[in-house]
Amino acid sequence: MIKLIATDVDDTLLPNATPSITPEIEDMINRLYDKGIIFVVATGRQYEGVKNTFLSVKDKIIFVCENGAAIYLPGEEAIFKTIPMDYARGIIRDYRKYRNREKNWQGIDFLVSTSRGVFIEHPTKEFEHLVGVGMNYRYHVLDSFEELEEDEQIFKISLYSEDGVMPIFSDLAPRWRNKVNMCQGGKTWLPSMNIEADKGVAISRIAKKFNIKPEEMMAFGDGGNDIGMFKKVKYSYAAENAESFVKKEAFGIFEPATKGGVYKVIMKTVFGE
Repeated sequence: MIKLIATDVDDTLLPNATPSITPEIEDMINRLYDKGIIFVVATGRQYEGVKNTFLSVKDKIIFVCENGAAIYLPGEEAIFKTIPMDYARGIIRDYRKYRNREKNWQGIDFLVSTSRGVFIEHPTKEFEHLVGVGMNYRYHVLDSFEELEEDEQIFKISLYSEDGVMPIFSDLAPRWRNKVNMCQGGKTWLPSMNIEADKGVAISRIAKKFNIKPEEMMAFGDGGNDIGMFKKVKYSYAAENAESFVKKEAFGIFEPATKGGVYKVIMKTVFGE
């Protein structure tokens, strides 16, 4: 019997940068709640933003945000894992190399997510729209990331590339291995977090709290940042359009978010519909 379902959001439960859930997904979450099944949103998004995406059912969900750097368990204080500032400034320098320095949008930019919200650096209108409307982020614009304080609590630094992040990941990953958790977040995001921040660690913590076994859990994802939670559950599902290295770690495959793949698997498996 399934007792817990965890899912990524962008390009998994919803198409990338979708600001709100559909009525069908809202109804599904309500039905899971009534059945006593824990629904976990395990996402790279910021808490304030993703909470608004699931606004109508937010009190029926456990949120794992910032790819596991921020865990919000019921009845407990939030658990945070932050990036040391010297590492954060190094990642910012590296990510800047790939961003167009002009004001015209060329498909690559990045953000810094902190306890005070998301910060973006002299962004284009296109990136502001993606961050503020698509992701529902509460964001602040800086002239320079150098304005961030030395004691800033940084959860995640995430680069966006509309043409895909794998070439950039291949360039940077060797330099940051064993320092931070830099991973492919679906096709278009390259997040970096504290070395101990991981969706799988979060799922283990939740499972322990509620005494749930791996064979009683399902997980859905489309990126390298989802593999950690795939390893903690028996029934893991990767998006049909995910990278091959992600799909090979999964128990099964689901149709892309644009076709409601996660919704279909849950409705069939849990409700027989």
